[in-house]
Amino acid sequence: RGMASCYVARGSEMASQIMVRQADGLSTASYYRDVLERNVVDGLRADAAENDALTRDSRYAAPTTSLDAARAIAQDAVAAMGLKEYGLAAERKTCLWDATSSIPTDTLKGAYEFVFTPTVGGCPITFANGEANTQNAEVSRYDKAWFFEKVRVFVDSDGLNSFVWDAPFERMETITENASLLPYAQIQSIFERMMPIVFGHYNAADLAATCSVSINRITLGYMRIKEQNVEGSGLIVPVWDFFGSYFRSDDPAGTSLRGSDGFESVLTINAIDGSIIDRASGY
Repeated sequence: RGMASCYVARGSEMASQIMVRQADGLSTASYYRDVLERNVVDGLRADAAENDALTRDSRYAAPTTSLDAARAIAQDAVAAMGLKEYGLAAERKTCLWDATSSIPTDTLKGAYEFVFTPTVGGCPITFANGEANTQNAEVSRYDKAWFFEKVRVFVDSDGLNSFVWDAPFERMETITENASLLPYAQIQSIFERMMPIVFGHYNAADLAATCSVSINRITLGYMRIKEQNVEGSGLIVPVWDFFGSYFRSDDPAGTSLRGSDGFESVLTINAIDGSIIDRASGY
């Protein structure tokens, strides 16, 4: 456990920070152009749905930088860090505003978020919402949270705002060069059979709840899964991700929507053996 920081003054009203830290199983290297926005950027680890909703708020001020120009800035930043085996896995609008602040505001500062992940054979590991394998870690001190490796780069109207490089891992060996994948027709059959099971509990009469699911993107990519009974060790396997959104009514008085940002994996299927992978558990 530990932390090291370097601050650079940028005039009388701004200071930048470069920081390296390790705590609770997470190693991170980060840069913040304005240290006062550090908590805002770090807070974006939380609920993607909440932040996505802010981009459609009437107060949202979209960045004046074009998406293409912002993407180029992000790619140049990753290249400058020497991260050659990383690829762009996701991009989306985001909002650099502290949602916990009690100070009223007429403007919500807009930015772009670009997510880079390690590549396998030139293909970036699939990005999906969720920072880590945390589900079992919440109930067992023997199963620690294991964060997914990625570089998140934020670009606003003034250029590079910040980047956060999380949880780098070491690649050890290739177990299988040419794994045989199940035909997609079989994957689709598994999806159709498992969806009512995965989301069926929302239709239980005792909960008085329903769930409506929409799928808008299906991808074949890679995911890191945990190796059984080996802490801090895993496998990168090919998976099918069914991305979409689901509308959930937990009680008669409230409703919730997840996946509106486009990166909610509703179901993940191992492309080799057809098993269902719980991204929250990591296997």
